[in-house]
Amino acid sequence: MHPILNPSLLLPAVLAWSAQACVLAAAGALTALTIANPKIRLAMWQGLLLILLLLPAIEPWKTPPRLPAAVTLSAVASPASANQASFHWRAEYWLWIIVLGAALRLCLVIAGFLRLRCYRQQAQPLPEPPLRFASDIAHWYASNAVSGPVTYGWRRPVILLPSKTLELPAELREVIECHELIHVHRRDWLWVLAETAVRSLLWFHPAVWFVLNRILLTREQAVDREVVQVLQNRDRYLEALVAVAGHQLPSSFAPAFVRKRQLAERVRALIEEVPMSRARIAAGFLAAGSILPLAVVGAMWFFPFVGAAQTTQTGGTVYRPGDGVTNPVPISRPKPQYSEQATKAHWGGTVVLSIVVDEKGVPRNVKVVKPLGLGLDEKAIEAAQQWRFRPGMKNGVPVPVRAQIEMIFRPDE
Repeated sequence: MHPILNPSLLLPAVLAWSAQACVLAAAGALTALTIANPKIRLAMWQGLLLILLLLPAIEPWKTPPRLPAAVTLSAVASPASANQASFHWRAEYWLWIIVLGAALRLCLVIAGFLRLRCYRQQAQPLPEPPLRFASDIAHWYASNAVSGPVTYGWRRPVILLPSKTLELPAELREVIECHELIHVHRRDWLWVLAETAVRSLLWFHPAVWFVLNRILLTREQAVDREVVQVLQNRDRYLEALVAVAGHQLPSSFAPAFVRKRQLAERVRALIEEVPMSRARIAAGFLAAGSILPLAVVGAMWFFPFVGAAQTTQTGGTVYRPGDGVTNPVPISRPKPQYSEQATKAHWGGTVVLSIVVDEKGVPRNVKVVKPLGLGLDEKAIEAAQQWRFRPGMKNGVPVPVRAQIEMIFRPDE
């Protein structure tokens, strides 16, 4: 079974990836300090997010070779021998929480998009572009339902302006409308859709939220700089930011003019704008090209996908029967118990386990080779760990020997 389909391997892999994501997010924050240009900084954060998503593919999933077992042993369990245990939390439940949370967030995003569409249908079309230099690439509307300018759509972009925006002085209105039009020119809606999907699927991870928030902020800073370059009036733009901030209620799935928690950083970036010389640009690229690769290698080194690698936990050589190596002989093999879920579902079958019997006759490195589900895999492992053996011998000396156990669950007995 591929690790991505095996909950017992998937959860450790998710935890390892989570630690890797934290390392890369910290490296990204350090790299961002060396990059003054928001466009370059935005590309760095987007590249970092892509690396985060591709880490499971970059780091190969390893599965151990299925060597012939030294000996195949079996034990039979039936529901009659099962204890009616109380509820126990299982690691797989965390995976279900992640999946259900992602599904809920995606539903909320869809509902929000439908709400935006409803706002547009109820809005008043503006027959002429409000900007003196605006093109016809977007459809402009005035709406009483939104409290701040919102831009969305790809093939037919829509810009929703609050009706009260039309009452502002022409200079401030021009600034706001220019900002939204630049979002349309940049095709930011497509990026926002992709980032919203990532935020929904990986809602549980704070490092992902941090990276996405940095992308959101840096994109707005890049647009801020473009607006100032177009209008050649920094003070007017700052005045518009402050004027709209007191009434803005942004959408989480569409570019918005102002998000209050980012306002201070955007204003500071405009006031303290540093001219970008070739040396500074080169330094930024050098920092991104050195810190991030080192962070990727370090994250994969310190937090590998150990669940997928299935490294042997016993030290030294593990033998198989033959060439003077004898089989381990079980001297105590408690039967596995039925899980409550399998009992209710009348579910049965065979769980195959791979074990290594050490020099003391104790099972080590117990792994599921053929899973059955519904809690029976865990019950099989619990029983196998209680087995005791007369250890395998080589030249009269106990040695670790690989073996295979079949735990048979029969619901009809």
